[in-house]
Amino acid sequence: MTGPHPNANESYFRQCKHCGQAIHMRQMPAGQWVAFDDAERVHDCQNLSAYNDMYLESTRTLAIPNAPSPMPPATGELATTTRLPAVPHLAASTQTTAPTAAVLPPTRSGTSRIPWLVGLTLLVLGLGWLTSSRIALRPVNVALGQPTPVVRGNALADSPAEAPTTQPSPSSTAVATSEPENIIALKTFEFIFVRSGPDLAYPDVARVYEPNTSFEPQGQSADGEWIFGVAAGDIQGWVLREFVVSDSLDELPVQENVQPSGVTAHIDLKEFEFVYVQQGPGEDFDEASRVDDPSIPFEALARSTDGAWIFVHLQDGTPGWILREFVVSDASVDLLPSYESRTIGIP
Repeated sequence: MTGPHPNANESYFRQCKHCGQAIHMRQMPAGQWVAFDDAERVHDCQNLSAYNDMYLESTRTLAIPNAPSPMPPATGELATTTRLPAVPHLAASTQTTAPTAAVLPPTRSGTSRIPWLVGLTLLVLGLGWLTSSRIALRPVNVALGQPTPVVRGNALADSPAEAPTTQPSPSSTAVATSEPENIIALKTFEFIFVRSGPDLAYPDVARVYEPNTSFEPQGQSADGEWIFGVAAGDIQGWVLREFVVSDSLDELPVQENVQPSGVTAHIDLKEFEFVYVQQGPGEDFDEASRVDDPSIPFEALARSTDGAWIFVHLQDGTPGWILREFVVSDASVDLLPSYESRTIGIP
């Protein structure tokens, strides 16, 4: 447009086409038309979006300060409107092009659908990805050429109605093998002790490192926790029941613990109130008992390989080890047999 708008530098009243409220349209210095509710407040239509609110906030800086009270124009859309005098300092802008209609920001109806459409699109794409990945990741039964059924909880999901069966060839048929009998099972341990008596305090006569070492059971302790037998063909001793694999354990007779004859000995307390009886030949072993009465005899049966500890049976039957320096006897305890522990298998 080359000429000024017919209504340049003028204002008029009309009804908002969105909310129906009476608004005062004014032309700004840059030529745009802005709706006002009164002399200073820009019209805030309830249908405008947050984006339009920001737009309206920016237009407030274009409002004419100390503008005279509006006068009804001589012509307009309302029956009671009259003509307003032109604003003097807007005379220079009379050559600017004015719009033929009021300039209002876009309404919420168009922009409000965008987030909803974006969310719906993402949902559809997500469902499509899950479906495609589920199909792609299903394991395939190579032999049958069909997807393998997937078990979830107690339900069988995606199982075929009738899967074809194939007869295995004779060469592929699994041969049932029975568990070995009469052996020593290491389980999760590196080795198992074969002891000279049915208690952890007895000296070990062998250490079994070889899995499934043969063990011929011959008897059991009175409490049933230990099994007496022959390991690796020639080693007699006791093994904890939980490490022996045999079907005949419950039928085994009670085996008396026959120990080689020892010597009668007493404790020499020296300057101490009591002496420890250890569960093994060393101070690192747990305590089995204590001896505090030199007048009560006990039986010394064996000595450790280094001779520093004496294996004894206390009067109440408790087995254990006492340091050699605290044991006194009329016979020489240094002549007692020393248990040399054998090794079965490679340690």
